[in-house]
Amino acid sequence: MFADPVTGNNFYDRKEYLNLLLKRAYGLEAGYRQNIAILGQETVGKTSLLLQFLSLLQERRLKILPLYLEITHELPFDHLINRFISVILFNLIRRYKKNNSVQNLDALLAEVKDLIPETLLEIKRCLDYLRNRQFESAYSALLNIPQALVKELHLPVIVIIEEFHRLQSMPFLDNPFNKLAKGIMVSKDVMYIISSSAPIQARKVLSQELTLLFGNFEIIILEPFDIKTSNEFLRERLNPIKCSDDYRDFISEITDGQPLYLNLISTEIKSTTLEKKLNFITDTIIIEALTRLLFDSAGILNQFFNHRLRELPTNRSPLSFAALLLSLAHNCVKIKSIKEYLATKSEKEFLSHLNILVESGYVYKNGVFYYLNDPLFKLWLKDVYELRISSLDLEIETKREVFQNSLYARLKSFLQSRERSVTEHLRELFASFDNEIIYLGQRKIKLPPFEHIETRTPYPHLSIITAKRRDKGWSFVVKKGHITREIMEEIESYYHKLKLPGRRKFIIPLDGIDEDAQLIAKETKFIILKPWELDKILKLYGKHRIFT
Repeated sequence: MFADPVTGNNFYDRKEYLNLLLKRAYGLEAGYRQNIAILGQETVGKTSLLLQFLSLLQERRLKILPLYLEITHELPFDHLINRFISVILFNLIRRYKKNNSVQNLDALLAEVKDLIPETLLEIKRCLDYLRNRQFESAYSALLNIPQALVKELHLPVIVIIEEFHRLQSMPFLDNPFNKLAKGIMVSKDVMYIISSSAPIQARKVLSQELTLLFGNFEIIILEPFDIKTSNEFLRERLNPIKCSDDYRDFISEITDGQPLYLNLISTEIKSTTLEKKLNFITDTIIIEALTRLLFDSAGILNQFFNHRLRELPTNRSPLSFAALLLSLAHNCVKIKSIKEYLATKSEKEFLSHLNILVESGYVYKNGVFYYLNDPLFKLWLKDVYELRISSLDLEIETKREVFQNSLYARLKSFLQSRERSVTEHLRELFASFDNEIIYLGQRKIKLPPFEHIETRTPYPHLSIITAKRRDKGWSFVVKKGHITREIMEEIESYYHKLKLPGRRKFIIPLDGIDEDAQLIAKETKFIILKPWELDKILKLYGKHRIFT
């Protein structure tokens, strides 16, 4: 772990997710169990959310015993089990004996012998199997411990397993999910919360390996912060230093609202500003802070991304996974352009590699697009990693200067894009369509190459973009400000009066839409394009996000 999880007073937002977890915990306390799977990117804050949840359980004194296990490749399997058991015992002693000074496993075992004698037999059986290197039996015994605790302490238990999909790659374990499924089925008073940074792989495990339990897992997709929340986060973290909206939006865009990145970058920017004895942020400060984090060898994000590359699957093929990632960093997001970038005649090999990267969470796929969902990793690959491996100049300061010039150009491009209107952004996007198929949720959409695009502005803050191709017409209503029922009725009346072309009609509510307005939109056959859906399309086509 390259940065500590954020908890306590430093924990930010996520009320919706915390409330849901607490609701399920109260339900467990009342005798109703609902298992949960939390899926999301590596940097989206799953660990922080879960640790904050554990803190709230303690604060609210729920009669529940939480157990926590993180599956990591950095520790051997026997160390993972020893640590899990040690954490269980430590928390029991702290809870029942008000003692948190015992740390050694043997001392912990001695301390709980009168508290959980029956469970202790199961724990010792598990440890004996470990010592004899009978890992399958040790794993089975480990899965019996939560139910043994329930029976002996008369308390429901919550078991949290982080990065649960990694069990699949644990050596010496044959079909670990089958055993986990059986453990979950027989442990009726044990609620399981599992998390994963590889959503595709996790869903595959849930639907195939844990198939009997798939309906018993409530799947939560942990999303990055939206634009508004990202800006509020930065404003709070940078206070009392002044930062313009332009700079905050730039940071929000390059981080995609990922809490880990926002926290590290805001901390570095604040530190750099104070070093220079200033009370406001400049472009020079932003560039210097990002250089320290992303380029310098000691930079946390540089180390983090290098570690991410080292964790790529082993590969005996001449085609490297890193080369594939670089092709995506250069906006080669469709099979044809990836093939051209790699200068290969065979699609079979790199498609196989691409699918591995998709399954492991490095690459995302939407329709015909393959893309890097992490814009900061994408920036690092292109402007740091590629620079280091391809530059003929061995001087590190020269490379540092090249990187900073690239950052300045990126910031300048973003600021110039801010000067353009929303409709200009959208017209440029629509002009990029070329019969690509994408998915927005469960909705499949084919985006045609439009031949004629024009804009009408019937009312202030309301624009209608019409796009035509031969006999087919699409139209997009773009509205700044909240859309109420009355505004939606005006929009429909305007459409009816002008008889605007519209095999498909979209409405883009930049600042939200009322429930009543949504009903009218549905009745009049408008498709509501939500802000996150628009952001997704912009990302697929390599366009700047729209800030209003």
